[in-house]
Amino acid sequence: ATEEKFRLITENISDIIWVINLTQDKISYLSPSMKNLTGYSIDEMQKIKFKQLVNKDYYNNLMEIITRNQKLIENLDNPSSHDRYEMEIKHRNGYSTWTETEMKFYKNEQKETIIICSTRNIDSRKKDEDKINFLLNHDSLTGFINRRAFEIILKEYDNPSNYPLTIVFSDINGLKLTNDIFGHNAGDELIKKSTKVLKSFAREKDVFARIGGDEFVVLMPNTDFEKASLLVSKIKEALSKENIYAIKCSLSMGFDVKTSNLQNLQTVKENAESEMYKEKAATGKTIDQEMLQSILHTFYQVVPDEKLHSEYTAKICEQIGKKLKLTGNELYILRESGRLHNIGKLPESLKGSKLDPLDKSKCYPAVSYRILTLFDETMDIADFVYQHKENWDGSGYPKGLKGNEIPLISQILGLADHYVSLISGLYGHIVTIEEATNIINSLSGINYNPEIVDAFNMLIKDIK
Repeated sequence: ATEEKFRLITENISDIIWVINLTQDKISYLSPSMKNLTGYSIDEMQKIKFKQLVNKDYYNNLMEIITRNQKLIENLDNPSSHDRYEMEIKHRNGYSTWTETEMKFYKNEQKETIIICSTRNIDSRKKDEDKINFLLNHDSLTGFINRRAFEIILKEYDNPSNYPLTIVFSDINGLKLTNDIFGHNAGDELIKKSTKVLKSFAREKDVFARIGGDEFVVLMPNTDFEKASLLVSKIKEALSKENIYAIKCSLSMGFDVKTSNLQNLQTVKENAESEMYKEKAATGKTIDQEMLQSILHTFYQVVPDEKLHSEYTAKICEQIGKKLKLTGNELYILRESGRLHNIGKLPESLKGSKLDPLDKSKCYPAVSYRILTLFDETMDIADFVYQHKENWDGSGYPKGLKGNEIPLISQILGLADHYVSLISGLYGHIVTIEEATNIINSLSGINYNPEIVDAFNMLIKDIK
């Protein structure tokens, strides 16, 4: 009855129970569930060798465990011991399954060594562990290893068989700009596109790591200075053909090479990073200028009328400024403010949204301000653009400033923008110069400084 109960249990559980007589080198008992794991019947399992079910390393490790436990129970008064081992077992159809086997070693009455094994399928658990380990060591966006894993591999690669060992540091240009203007989804796309190009030049032993928000490192074993320089040039050339919205993909890159054990790897790494920052500093201004021009070019391609509007607004601003006898520098700032005041409409225009200059909820001046503060050459005009929708009587936005609390440049820009919008039909229908002038005059002391309105009237008189 006891034996029958034992068979009933073992034959109806998912775990595989097997009893091995090591002394006789045979399987004394094997539960039917083994077939689900291996594809082999109990009779077939009796005829094949276990080493056919596992790879060489697993088999050798298992043999070491068995040998160790055999010696252990030989030296005990009450001979029994326990052990556990995880391994992949092959199915006859070719795939493998992760298993965990618990083993009890003991001597029977005949002094034979017996192992009772319980083997369970842990494939699902191992897959979950692999996912966790991957996340612990990899960047989820790019799939590159992270800083933690990089530092470990860097030490492993520091051996003469990998010399010359090149370390390349790279930094994505314009990532903050992309995030701030187009949102973090666009920033993620810039990262993915840049790293895809980077990875396309990978060789078998190259290692790629993301060590910061916009910083990446590449380890290139057996790569001398000349090869590294050529690869960096090719990467930059390939990147120059890619873009996200109005942002062209580019990397600031620097590298150094370890050629012998006489060099300190940490120093080589620091040199590579330093070279990257030198390049970023040297080319940063040019890259910013190119990005600003690219942004404007894209904006005006999508909404051509805005180019005409901004150019004419800049012209009216400058002419009013001259009537008010502003200085050369003030006229330059005024002209640039007029030229760039509508740049905040870019994100909406790229989404295909209708641009409504009267929609305060869009707060285009605030978006323009955010974009203009990202560039050194436009930072000086950002505040003036931000406040050009303020009204003389305090009824404007975004701050509700009134009178001379509003910067003079902003006062002039606000009037010029309104006038050009009226005569160009930006508010829905085109009005004549005379009608537009009458509207501007009707807002003197309300929306606009009366002195600026007078200067505007002098300008209109000259135009007529």
